[in-house]
Amino acid sequence: MFAQKTTILKGTVKNKNKKAIENVSVEFGSTGTVTDKEGNYSLRIPFKKEIVLKFSHISYRTYTCLLYTSPS
Repeated sequence: MFAQKTTILKGTVKNKNKKAIENVSVEFGSTGTVTDKEGNYSLRIPFKKEIVLKFSHISYRTYTCLLYTSPS
């Protein structure tokens, strides 16, 4: 059995006025995290895979995006 390669996805969630949003749930599948006071998050995701990333917060509409991780 081989271990799956992963990478760290880091980002910041901001509103349309460019203010950080705290407590946004950032998840894919059964893995997830929550943004800190500055809107920052860090999430380990599979490398060289297509994933659906979901951002949700009680005060905002849920946003879903398709992401493909690849070498830079």
